[in-house]
Amino acid sequence: MKPKLSAVLLFLLALDFPGANLVSGQSFCSFIETVSRYQDSVRLDCREGKCRIDSATFSLDVYLSFFDKLGLPEGKRCDCIYVDRSADGFPILFLERRNFKNPGPGRDIHSLMKPRRRARENITPEDSLEGYLQYLFFYVMGEQFALYWHANYLDKHVVCSEEGVGALLAFLRDNDLFVCSSTDMQMIENVDPTPVLWMNGRSCTITWIEVETHHGVFRRSYEVSRNHPFAVELKTEIQIAAIDTMFLY
Repeated sequence: MKPKLSAVLLFLLALDFPGANLVSGQSFCSFIETVSRYQDSVRLDCREGKCRIDSATFSLDVYLSFFDKLGLPEGKRCDCIYVDRSADGFPILFLERRNFKNPGPGRDIHSLMKPRRRARENITPEDSLEGYLQYLFFYVMGEQFALYWHANYLDKHVVCSEEGVGALLAFLRDNDLFVCSSTDMQMIENVDPTPVLWMNGRSCTITWIEVETHHGVFRRSYEVSRNHPFAVELKTEIQIAAIDTMFLY
């Protein structure tokens, strides 16, 4: 039997970072899968050529409650706006003054997308492995819901369990619109999806499996600084499998 890839990765990391706090465990996967399921349950309400998030399927308060190891700047709150354009649609999580009254439609979307307004650029993680995991997930995956039309080219999610790998393989086997070679399917099957986290005095590094549904499967390692502004840097990327699409939006 071939060793699972993350087991080999753990061994190599232990050699490279002998003084680091190194953890590999499914306890972190529970958080990832819980948030991902909630994201997948969000639906759009499209009427007369306009789309918005169906409030019956999404509550911002409920969504943010999953990220209980993250904090916002004093006097600020997180808000969500749905960007509905002719060719795509997607949500933006941004910061607003706590006592600011939402003026409704017609907001300057470009200003909300600037780093000083984007929620992911201004949150603070708890100084713990769980805190940095939540922080990275919010930073990379926090707006991965209610994507519309061309925005689906950016669709991605984290696979962190054997069940998740099985679901991905079943999706690819039974789908004529997304194509993956038999060799790459075997590569996916051999991957151990368990997230790997290690922390030293300077940063926390997190390695997990990302699926870009229209492009491929990747093992990516991110380094998160433990000091403000908690910069995120993609350190390594290994493509495990390619996914081709048999359609255009």
